[in-house]
Parts: sequence; structure tokens; C-alpha cells
Amino acid sequence: MKIGINRKIISAFFAVLLLYVMVVGAVFLVINDIYKLNRELDVNIRKERLTGDLQIRVNKLLAPVNGYLLTGDAKERDKFDLLINKTSRIFKELKDFKENKEWDLLVERVAGEAINFGNAAVEILFIEHPVGNKKANGLMTALNLKADALTKEVDQFHNLAEADVEKMRAVVEKKIQSIQTVSMIILGLMLLSVVPLSFYIKRFVTGPLQKLYDGAKIFGSGRLDHRVFIKTGDEIEELAEGFNLMAASLDHSKRELERRIRELFTLYNVSRIISTTFEAEELLKEIVVKISSSLDIQRVVVMLLDDKREDLYIASFTDFSDSEIRNIRYKVGEGLYGGVAASGKARLVADLNQCGDVIQKDKWSPNIKSVIAVPFHSRKAMTGLICAFKDKPGVFNQEDLELMTTVAQQVGIALENIKLYQKTKMMAITDGLTGLYNHRFFIKRLGERTELESCHCEQSEAISRLYDKIATHPSVLAMT
Repeated sequence: MKIGINRKIISAFFAVLLLYVMVVGAVFLVINDIYKLNRELDVNIRKERLTGDLQIRVNKLLAPVNGYLLTGDAKERDKFDLLINKTSRIFKELKDFKENKEWDLLVERVAGEAINFGNAAVEILFIEHPVGNKKANGLMTALNLKADALTKEVDQFHNLAEADVEKMRAVVEKKIQSIQTVSMIILGLMLLSVVPLSFYIKRFVTGPLQKLYDGAKIFGSGRLDHRVFIKTGDEIEELAEGFNLMAASLDHSKRELERRIRELFTLYNVSRIISTTFEAEELLKEIVVKISSSLDIQRVVVMLLDDKREDLYIASFTDFSDSEIRNIRYKVGEGLYGGVAASGKARLVADLNQCGDVIQKDKWSPNIKSVIAVPFHSRKAMTGLICAFKDKPGVFNQEDLELMTTVAQQVGIALENIKLYQKTKMMAITDGLTGLYNHRFFIKRLGERTELESCHCEQSEAISRLYDKIATHPSVLAMT
């Protein structure tokens, strides 16, 4: 059974009170009367709190209806149902207090008005297309009037409960005055009860609060993996659980943010390579290296279609040995990778050994567990695949697949741009009719060749002069 922290504190004082009764038998009847009055006061305070809660719930009942009229969102019905259920529980508990006829009649009257209000609200909430609906607006006007009337009744209800509390407090104060003569004795007993009471409060109140405070400091220092374990069965335990959930949520958000930063860094690196590389072979080699280092994926492979568009071959790779993939080729439609090339759709295989359509040829290494294969296109035609591999026990997830898909799109665009660049470059140095090098390119290359030959001649002359100096040096002549 859950015991709240308020009840624990009150129970500690009641324990001390019981001790007083046992020691001071002479004041038993007085203390018993006070106990009863306190119970009655608790009941009246509970009534006051319930009526206060009822005021809050009634004030909130219009919010879902207004929200439904503004947005037409059916979820507002669920919110209204939740509020009505909580309000009904309050009415049920209030009816259990059998105080007097006035109280019972007021409870019945307010409950009846609440039911009428709920029925009117339900009628509005189940109107189709409520936004701008004249009928709904008319019903809402009537509902506002009912809400005002209900609010007034609830306020009267709350005022009655407050009056009962004040009356009970006055009775308690009079009773307290009657026991002032024994206060000195009780004070002495309180001194005797300080030690166990202090232990109880430290065990169930201050100790858990200190532990919660220490945990909050640890969370604040950035250690979001820390957890606070408090078993008191009260609000402090719930607060500790809330702290743990908050820390777990923040830790998850932090990890997700780090993952997104890593993904953006990878895309940035790939984009930078694409913008500075104009050779397809060099581009593919650098891309697999960047993907491997940025995403902590050891094995990355780029496969291309041959000129006949019949076979896939490996163009670049990381962390594979030549013996593992030297002769690997796939027909389009063959195995996992050929199937991706044929369908043009990306594929994520969490476990190669558990996938039914994976053939033995697809298992390039016994250490590989999870595979991502993503096609990239050039002018809407499939050009090749980017494949990523994780060794056991690593597993790819959907976010990894989405990132690799984005990278593949950029690679496809980059390869197409390289082709256009090479084509444009070739058109700039050849004649459009004959296909031979044009005059401008011929003159440029001739100048470069002439300059190179001139450099070679100068180097030969310098070597000859150096040889003559060495041959005529006295030390060399002496040796000969």
C-alpha cells in the first residue's frame, strides 16, 4: 500500500501521541477527543480539497470543447472523457461523506448540473465538421451559460466545505485550550521521543531528499547514465523515478543529437569530396574512406555496373582483403546485391544468417552480420551500389539506411557530373567533325613539350659541366 510523505510525517506524530497516551493515562480521554477532532478535521480538509479540485476540473471542461470547435480534432473527445472521468470520481467521493441534508442535496444538485453540462458538451463534440458550424456555435453559447451556472454551484459547494473546516478548526482550538495544563508533561515526553522521531524522519524524509539532491547534482554534471534508487513508497520515490525517466530521455536525446551531428558531418565530407574531385576512380576511393571513418563502419564497398549493364563489379572498398573480394562479380538479379540492382530499391539485412533469400556467395566474410545495400542512379538509370557492412554483433538500423540512401543520391549525382565534365573537357580539345585534337590544344601541347625538352637540355649541360669539374679536380687527378 502506498503511503504518502504527508501521511508518514503525520503518522510519526501520531506515534508520539500514542506514547503520551500510554504514559499519561490521566489525559487519555482528552487526547482521544483531540484525535477524533483531528480525524474530523482531516475529513473536512479532504472535502475542501475535493471541492477545490472540482472547481479546477469544471473550469477545464470547456477547453476540449473549444479546442474541438477550433480544430475539429477528435482527440479533444478523449481529453474531455478524461476530465469527465476525473470529475465523476470526485463526485463519487463527495457523495460518500454523509454529513447532513444540506450537504447531500447540494451534492445531488451539482452532480445533476454536471451531468447536463456533460451531455450538452458531448452533443457538440460529436458534431461532424464543427469548425465554423453555426449549430455548434449556438450549442456552445448555451454550454457557456451552463458552465457559468455550474461554476457558481461548485463555488457554493467549496464555500460550504471551507465553512465546515473553519468550524472544525474552532472546535479544535477550544479543545487545545483545555489541555494546556498538561502541556509541560507532554513536552517532557516529546524530548524523550526526539531520537526515534529524528531517525524516522531521516529514514523516510530527509535521507531520501538528500539522495535525490545528490542525484540531481550528478545529473547536472552531465552524467546522464546515473540513476537514483529510492524505495519509500511515497511522492519522493515517484519524484526519483521521474528524475530517472528525465535523465534517460535526455541521454537518449543527447545520443540522438550526436548521431545526427555525425550524419551531417558525413554528408559534409562527402559533399566536399564531390565538389573537389573530377575523377570517378579517385572519387569512389575517397568516398568509401570518408564513410568508413565518419560513421565508424569498417567495411564499405562501391559496386558499379559494367558497360553492358549485365554485371556488377567492385570499384572501391575498405577493410576487405584482396583474397576476400578479388573475383567477386554479380549478374543483375543474382543474390542479394544483384537483386538490389535489379529492383533499384535499397535493402537492409539485419542478420545475413537469418535472411532466407541470401545465398552463400553474398557472405563475403564470416564476421559480417548486418548489411546495407543502396543503389545510386545517373539520369534515372541505376549505375551501381553503395554497400556497408557491420561485423558481429553490430546491427544496422533504419536511420543508417536513410543516411546511406542520401549518400548514394549524392554519389549518383557526382558521377553524372564527372561524366559531363569529361565530355565537356573532351569537346573543348577536339574537333566536332573529325574527332581529332583541335589547333589550340595542339599548340598548347607542343609548347609544353618544347619547354620540357628545353629543361632536359639545360639539365644535360649542367651535368656535363659538373663532370668536367670533378674530372679536373686535383684529388681526382692524384688518384689517377
